[in-house]
Amino acid sequence: MNPPVSIVIVTYRDALQKAAEKKGQSVESQERAAVIRLSPGDLKALGVEEYGRVKLRSDVGIVVVEARLDRSSKPGFGYMPVSRYTSELISYDPTKAKLPNFKRIEVQVEPSDEDITIWAT
Repeated sequence: MNPPVSIVIVTYRDALQKAAEKKGQSVESQERAAVIRLSPGDLKALGVEEYGRVKLRSDVGIVVVEARLDRSSKPGFGYMPVSRYTSELISYDPTKAKLPNFKRIEVQVEPSDEDITIWAT
């Protein structure tokens, strides 16, 4: 099995995910959120094909999501929508910052045979 790869996650707002949430389509919303977009080089280093599963591990949490190819992504960076998945990977201390840091989430990424992390809806 390939060794973990260090990735910095940058988050973004996904309008279609938010629209699904508002319509009460929690399964569709969760499926859109359970994705990390990675560079071709990072997918290759991980030995993961597009649509394969990867485990993201930070100092505070672990989630399993689907890996997608992003040809415009630079190696070492991954892109994910703001969601519970990214929230599980960050720590937040309101005495140190007004808002949690969703713009630079440092994680270790490794291939996974586990199911995508799912929360009860």
